[in-house]
Amino acid sequence: MMRSITAVGTVVVPMLLAVLAAPAAVTARSAIPAADPNDVNTGVVELETAGSAGISVRMAEDLASVINDGATRRIVPVVGTGTLANLADLKHLRGIDTAILQTDVLEYAKEQRLFPGIEGSITYIAKLHNEEFHLLARREIQSLADLVNKKVNVDLRDSGTAITASRLFGILKLP
Repeated sequence: MMRSITAVGTVVVPMLLAVLAAPAAVTARSAIPAADPNDVNTGVVELETAGSAGISVRMAEDLASVINDGATRRIVPVVGTGTLANLADLKHLRGIDTAILQTDVLEYAKEQRLFPGIEGSITYIAKLHNEEFHLLARREIQSLADLVNKKVNVDLRDSGTAITASRLFGILKLP
């Protein structure tokens, strides 16, 4: 237990010193009076990403840095818990305006009828990138056919990776 406290202390103390040593102009910004809530919320779009370990968080940060103009347009990234959860949040959670998710997961949700009427409530905006799928195997596995009827680890159930892998193996007719 003492080790954890020491680790936190070595991180917190330098951060605290950096904040205290900050120039007056930087700390003065935090003293700006709150603006009218209607003005603050004008032009704000909440963009939900997958978990913090994924690339979608970086994409949301990049989009925010390009689009935010300081006056009328602002993207607020929200870290979600995964692609399927992002879809549920986009459909039901108050405040989530947009989400980054895999298109095959959207197709999966439609096929499985997970969110009735989703076709009429979700709009595809833009392709951001190609998702890569890496398949790693032990030395004795020489082809995809060698995986037939074997257990394959593809991340957590209902994760974007698991859904993509399941759909890919289905397309290839590999049980």
